[in-house]
Amino acid sequence: MRKLALTFLACGLGVSSAFAETGFKLRETSFSLSVRDFSWKETIGGKKMVHEKGKLYGIAGEEERRLFGTVDYRLRGEIYGGRVDYKGHAVEPDTEDVYPITTKTTYAVFDTEFSLGRKFMFKQGNADISVFPYVGLGLHFWLRDLDDAEYIDENGNPQVSSGYLEVYRVIYSPIGLQTRLKYKGVDITLYGQYHYNFFIREKVDIGNGATLKPKRGNAYRIGAKAGYKWFFAEVFYDYMHLKKSNTVTVEDKLNGIALDIYQPDSKRKMVGVNVGIRF
Repeated sequence: MRKLALTFLACGLGVSSAFAETGFKLRETSFSLSVRDFSWKETIGGKKMVHEKGKLYGIAGEEERRLFGTVDYRLRGEIYGGRVDYKGHAVEPDTEDVYPITTKTTYAVFDTEFSLGRKFMFKQGNADISVFPYVGLGLHFWLRDLDDAEYIDENGNPQVSSGYLEVYRVIYSPIGLQTRLKYKGVDITLYGQYHYNFFIREKVDIGNGATLKPKRGNAYRIGAKAGYKWFFAEVFYDYMHLKKSNTVTVEDKLNGIALDIYQPDSKRKMVGVNVGIRF
């Protein structure tokens, strides 16, 4: 048993030595502020019915650490939100006539992600390089609150399209690769990860309420970081595609009718910048 313990200790010292030789830390914690250009589009039969766009602002924290001398993990949490412009259409329940509307949508988002992998480190001349393949588990949770909107119907009468609240939950597995180059105190990180969304639920506050199940489309995130000592900046692109959901019938007590609702084919795109500190 003592021999086995000494073997593990030797392995741990060897790994720590590799880190020391390349100049990488065994543990790094960071905090950042973010701003992102946000876009959400919904299409029905190939025709764009909804387009939201605007800026969202947030804060994030992240930690990378080596465990047991052999496994590296990354834990990230982020909160962001804001109000964006909405361009869409209202549908009259009785006649099914369609009218264009504009209003605002409020977003509140919470993301968290835990990943495990192994960093491979080596030197190339005066540069230190690490390569980090990983897999993990993540959660997207967001509120999408659409304001009421006014419009004029075909008879010239003012009407109000009632807003509603949506709550999304997406559980996914990130599969990614991160590579980092450090040279004379400056480091550059490139990464890309695919999100396998295996659980998607959308709760809609329309009529007596309903839970929809949008189908999985592609989802991924790519980005680049540049840092010097305790400061870093990051740019990233985030994409998620939710395919048309099941159709659910809800009771509209206000108008005394039944409505068939579903989530149209939807695409979310974000281009963002993070600026922060690390230690």
